[in-house]
Amino acid sequence: MGYCDTTHVAALCSQIVSGSADFGTNTNPTKAQVQFWISSGCALLDTVTKGKGYAPPASTNSIYDLYRNINALYAAWMSEKKRTVDQTAPGSKTRAQQFYDDLRFHFQMLFGSDLDALDLASAGLAVTNTAGPWGGGINVTDVENEEDAWADGTTVPPRFTRGQMSHGIGTLLPSKVSSTG
Repeated sequence: MGYCDTTHVAALCSQIVSGSADFGTNTNPTKAQVQFWISSGCALLDTVTKGKGYAPPASTNSIYDLYRNINALYAAWMSEKKRTVDQTAPGSKTRAQQFYDDLRFHFQMLFGSDLDALDLASAGLAVTNTAGPWGGGINVTDVENEEDAWADGTTVPPRFTRGQMSHGIGTLLPSKVSSTG
């Protein structure tokens, strides 16, 4: 499973497949290895996407092709890492390093930092994480429903409760009267 298939990776790694359109059982790496890296790259993309609070894209989303490209770059990077002779010229980066740099660029373009990440919701991804502060309900019915959910174990009880800071009778509580006398 992945956003791309082995032919997408072969298009990036044409020197590995010697002009063929796809990997096979005699290529180094084999088609099965590339399929594993495609699956791993897909899992990485999905995990980061879900961690950002979005559902992974469907093939109809406008951003799907970017996911496909990043998935293929991941598998190409891993394919080039497996090769023993992959330098482009003496003193230059290896092909694996070049793919890694390209992968990082695309990954940062997709997920970025707080200021420069793409708005994945505007690209059609469904927002799944709407977690945030919750005050316990906006009306009596909400509060009662939540208390019922605590009682039957459906939700976790609150950590803070009304009266939690009063320490019993005779305890000095803050007041307008000074405790020094």
